[in-house]
Order: sequence, then structure tokens, then C-alpha cells
Amino acid sequence: MMHRNPVMFRNCGWFPGLIIGLIFIGLIIYGIYRILDNRKINSNEITSPKQALAILDERYARGELEDDEYKKMKKI
Repeated sequence: MMHRNPVMFRNCGWFPGLIIGLIFIGLIIYGIYRILDNRKINSNEITSPKQALAILDERYARGELEDDEYKKMKKI
């Protein structure tokens, strides 16, 4: 009686296993990169009220905000 191996690449040797392993390691490295990159993007957010007021002043100076909008937002 002949033993049947249910593995998909049973007669292909070590090469398919190597390729699958490299793809798996690449996906893990890519996932770690995305997590660290996302953390860097979130660190650029406004962290202090002084930064928020500076941005508000810049927008007012460029004319993006009207007088009443500027005063209303500055009170908040």
C-alpha cells in the first residue's frame, strides 16, 4: 500500500517552503513597519494649546477665518 501525502507541494522539494517562509517573514516585517509608521504620524498631532492657538493665528492671518469665527474659536 502506497502512503499518500496530502501536502500540496510534496514532490517539489524545499523551494516552495522557502518561498512561503520568505513571504511570511516579509508580511511580518511589513506589519511592524506599518505599526511604527502609524505611531510616527500620530505623534505629529497637536499636543498643546499653544500650538492650537498658533495654527489659529496663522489661519486668521491668511484670511481663512472671519473675525467672528476667529474670536469664537479662540474662546474655546
